Amino acid sequence: MGARGPRPEPTNLKVLKGNPGKRPLNESEPKPKAPNGLPDPPPYLDSVAKKEWKRLAPELIRLGLLTIADLTAFETYCLAYGRLVAATKTLKKSKSMFYEYTNKSGATNFVPRPEIAVIQKESLVIKAFCAEFGLSPAARTRMEAPTILPASGASQMPDGNINSFEGFLNGQRKRNLSSS
Repeated sequence: MGARGPRPEPTNLKVLKGNPGKRPLNESEPKPKAPNGLPDPPPYLDSVAKKEWKRLAPELIRLGLLTIADLTAFETYCLAYGRLVAATKTLKKSKSMFYEYTNKSGATNFVPRPEIAVIQKESLVIKAFCAEFGLSPAARTRMEAPTILPASGASQMPDGNINSFEGFLNGQRKRNLSSS
């Protein structure tokens, strides 16, 4: 059985939304470092995916939503976006949503073009990414941007802090001092 209830949101996203549930924020949530500057897109991305990387990454870093730990998810989004655009262009050039072929008995059949399946699949990947990072129009209407955002997207937690991602990976945990 899977986890019940709505999927948890990252604390940064809750802060941007103004913590609508007014529940206490997770103070011990791991906080991965922000990338130092804008990371170069992976060399194997096509030109459309690289353009999308360069368009969206600076804003996600500025909002504190794209960290070193999130780069793989963001790369997947850019790959999906590149494939979606390529499939859409190919489908547009074909001027038909179906292949027409004649079988051995002479009957004419119509089969949907494979680009349609690619477009549908990549649209779902993109939609999931947008939901995770609060990038849909509906998610933005629920957000409140803080008055001061870090210009460089730099981590606000020092390295080794128990709340930093490195602290989490190194086994540092917040200890409950009242129970000692």
